[in-house]
Amino acid sequence: MDNLLLIPTEPVEFVRYGLDQWIPLIAAVATALWTMFRGSDAYRSWRNRVGEEQFDSAIRAVEAGVQATYDVYVRKAKAESSNSKLTDDQRHMARLEALQQAVSLAPKGVDVIKVLGGHAQAVSVVEEIVQERKGKR
Repeated sequence: MDNLLLIPTEPVEFVRYGLDQWIPLIAAVATALWTMFRGSDAYRSWRNRVGEEQFDSAIRAVEAGVQATYDVYVRKAKAESSNSKLTDDQRHMARLEALQQAVSLAPKGVDVIKVLGGHAQAVSVVEEIVQERKGKR
């Protein structure tokens, strides 16, 4: 019956087993600890704080990208235009340029596109910032 329950009747000599016998146990314990940590309030609090910091950094990068694009591209295009307005294509290109500028100006470790929820959402954020700036002029 003891053999059926796999209970050793003699002391087990762990020394004779190599490290490869312990790796699955160590991995299981580490996974369990990591899972418990990820479910904790401390982890959620840390993750929210990091997420907010990255979001704020991404927004600041987009604002800087919009300003840089306005200074370089939009002013020049408006000066060359007969009615001082951008065409739809120029407006579209300015939005994409602002987003590219934001990506290049973002702090290391901040993926602007990912933090803002994807490319389409990031372009929408650029548009919102442009509209907000137009209202201030």
